[in-house]
Amino acid sequence: MAHPILSPVALSPSNRAPEPAEPEAVVLTCGCLPEPEALLGRPPGTLIVHQAGGLWLDASALATVGYGRAFLGLTEILVIGHAGCRLADSRCDEPGRVAAELAAMIGAGPGEVVALVSDGRGVALDGAIAIDG
Repeated sequence: MAHPILSPVALSPSNRAPEPAEPEAVVLTCGCLPEPEALLGRPPGTLIVHQAGGLWLDASALATVGYGRAFLGLTEILVIGHAGCRLADSRCDEPGRVAAELAAMIGAGPGEVVALVSDGRGVALDGAIAIDG
């Protein structure tokens, strides 16, 4: 029996995916935060998102940032943290520190990396911290 999600679907005009949106920013966030686009009030596909447990700057996170900057020309990088992460070694409660480390690692320009905090329902934009590289 075929799996319902993996079953082939005829590509009629009514069930084709919409044209991809033009990405606006790179977002690094914890896997605990669902739908970063919705948290930021952006339509799907407008953000290049890297989600991983604990907000760690690993090779994958740096590759995502590098892709967004080098190939897409994006100049805004958002680091979104949150309180109460269930991961033992989480850095989610210190997005400002993570953003500052990232800015130094990539030689970011003034204001290119921004740290934000989420409550899981939205993002505190007025508490944003612009990091100078």
